[in-house]
Amino acid sequence: MEFGFIGLLFLTVLLAILQFALLFFAQLNLDNALSDATTGDTAATYANNRTLVAERICGRLLLMDGCEARILLEMQPLKNYAAAGQAITGTVFAAGGAGEMTLMRARAPVLTVVPGLPQLWISGQAVFMRPA
Repeated sequence: MEFGFIGLLFLTVLLAILQFALLFFAQLNLDNALSDATTGDTAATYANNRTLVAERICGRLLLMDGCEARILLEMQPLKNYAAAGQAITGTVFAAGGAGEMTLMRARAPVLTVVPGLPQLWISGQAVFMRPA
């Protein structure tokens, strides 16, 4: 009887540790993928090809079901953003001109392993300047 209570508590703690490990791992991968999309492999970014950029970012995110369809990805010149915080809607995707500071932001769902836990999301951003 006591093992049932202790075992349930232990299983809950173990699942919570696993969930937060997945969350932090996904956040690290998203940050790295956004950095690569803005400073590394930038051909699709500069061509305003949202689909290809989303595919490359989702290719780096492990354990994400239907990432390409569910990721919210947006990019626009930094001057177009308001000073106050804005939600990531994923509706705008346009690289700035040469020498213009541009912000790319993404929001993606994380695999949930804990029963009853609502959908968890990660978000990241990267600022870059398109070369002249």
